[in-house]
Formats: sequence, structure tokens, C-alpha cells
Amino acid sequence: MGEINYTWLQQYGRITTGMIDESVFGMPLTALKHPKQAKLMLEAYNEHLRADSLRSAAVYFMHSVRGLMIGVTKAERQERYDAILVAKSG
Repeated sequence: MGEINYTWLQQYGRITTGMIDESVFGMPLTALKHPKQAKLMLEAYNEHLRADSLRSAAVYFMHSVRGLMIGVTKAERQERYDAILVAKSG
């Protein structure tokens, strides 16, 4: 696996390594592995979605994460392809 493209994550996933102004919600990504912390995030997400349940917020959130991971995978494949082309032409 290649290096993490933080610029891409910030642009498409609104994931950043620093603080941002006017944040709606902020939490270290590693905190989401703890059920109580994940619930806090889903409650904030649910409020902004105006969804009818935390389950709905979870589905929307996971759909977003899935799309982001597919994008990361595609970006990584493109970087590898570009590196191969450079190596072959050089």
C-alpha cells in the first residue's frame, strides 16, 4: 500500500490531520472503534441529516466511507499505474 494522500482525503472526504474553522463535528478517526464514541458521532451526523434514527445515519455514513475507500483505492491504483509508466519510459 502506498502513502496516504492527505490532500485527496481532505478534498473528497473532509478528513484532515489538523483543526478546521467552523467544524460541525470533530473526533480522531481511531475513536470510532469505541461504541460510545461512534454513537456520539452518529448522533451529530443524524442531527444534520435529520434522519429518523441512528441506524439511518449509520447507513449514510458507511455509504460515504465506502465511496471514500473506493476513491482511495482508485487513486492508489492510478498512482501505481503512473509510476509504472514513468519507470517504463525512463
